[in-house]
Amino acid sequence: TKRFITYIKNLHYRIESPDFDRPELNARIEQYCNRFGLGTQAVHFTQLAIEEALNIIPLENGAKLILSKSEQEVRMMLDIIVPDSGLSLLEDEKCMDELSLSLIKGLCDVIEDRVENNYRILHLELAKESLLN
Repeated sequence: TKRFITYIKNLHYRIESPDFDRPELNARIEQYCNRFGLGTQAVHFTQLAIEEALNIIPLENGAKLILSKSEQEVRMMLDIIVPDSGLSLLEDEKCMDELSLSLIKGLCDVIEDRVENNYRILHLELAKESLLN
């Protein structure tokens, strides 16, 4: 029951190819943020962080996005999960998009790239200040 409640409280979105429906994803993000009463700036910054994160992630083999909101504070967390190709999403020159990475660093106060069970996970936490201002 606890796992199910956690699952329905989060936004899960599956990307099958690089040509996925970006407007649909943005609409789902907006709906998700509105469920928690977050303002238009929070929606905009969440959408921007996700868009920039997708610029540095190889989407050829698909990806899974999990967007969640902290219960204790105004904090949005994003996990993007892709099959591990052995390349660091934040350090390898093949994945690097310097503009996207600098925007992510400006919007997020937690940025992690890790490997678990043959999947690479990019974990982002949007800074509270960018969601509230």
